Amino acid sequence: MVMDRRIKALLGMMVVSLFWAPSFAVTKDVLSFTGPVSLVCIRFLGAACLMTVLCVPLHSKTKIRKEDRCLYLVTAAMIPLHYVLSNIASLSLNETESIMFSSFQSLLTMIIASLLLGSKIKPLTSIYIGMAGIGAVLLMEFQSSPSLVKTGYAVMMSAMVVWVIYCVLLTKLLEYYRIGNLIRGQFWLTGIILLPWMIIEDNQFGQIDGGQLVCLAYLIICCTFICFVLNAKGIKEIGPIPSSLVLIIGPVLVMALDMGKTGLHLSPRRLTGVLFILAGIVLVVLDIVRGTKKETAENERMG
Repeated sequence: MVMDRRIKALLGMMVVSLFWAPSFAVTKDVLSFTGPVSLVCIRFLGAACLMTVLCVPLHSKTKIRKEDRCLYLVTAAMIPLHYVLSNIASLSLNETESIMFSSFQSLLTMIIASLLLGSKIKPLTSIYIGMAGIGAVLLMEFQSSPSLVKTGYAVMMSAMVVWVIYCVLLTKLLEYYRIGNLIRGQFWLTGIILLPWMIIEDNQFGQIDGGQLVCLAYLIICCTFICFVLNAKGIKEIGPIPSSLVLIIGPVLVMALDMGKTGLHLSPRRLTGVLFILAGIVLVVLDIVRGTKKETAENERMG
């Protein structure tokens, strides 16, 4: 049923938020023995191998149509660009500063989707994205920062824009191709493109300990293989804008984890930001449920 597919996709996006919330801290740990480019190469080659083993028996090969090749390659190129920029930024930012930029993902998605796809913005969509955007601003800490941190902010914002472009372009490809085949091919392309750089980059793989190996496996399996598939399903079933809004629960989760480690309490301003974000997410869930009920009723009436 339509309702089942969309609710499952919505739950899947929440799982993505849970996996991606601690990923910045995990990435920072792994970057202690490998470079930013090498880490992206390892993540996606590992995920590509895992996905090939698990998905080849399930899906027949799908050839990319000639008219879609340029779109496919541009979309695939967004992946290494986003993650290399994100890894570089994480060298100067902590996990809380890094994840906060995803708070603006829904607003960026709405703008870029309207530009690239010609999507019309519904009034309710504007309301819940506006609420989430206000919440995102309230979560940010506005204070003087050294030039290195300011550079990290600029790089992380660039990475977020690239990611949003990827999700919007992926929407077009998902109209014609299976998620498994599409994502697997992009994983292989990302890993192969970056492999020459990994060979020459200064890596210290001999210093990996057991904990760092677990962190690397977490990035490959949970944050790459599982999250990319669930993210694609969310985009396909409920659209890129609602999917991006669900993901901004990530900053709230990171703050909760940080509070658990430091014992700090939320300031009134940040508490208000959390409430605005949660209100936006509740609105998008209600919008999806209302839309699927209406579609189901129409299908039953017609047939």
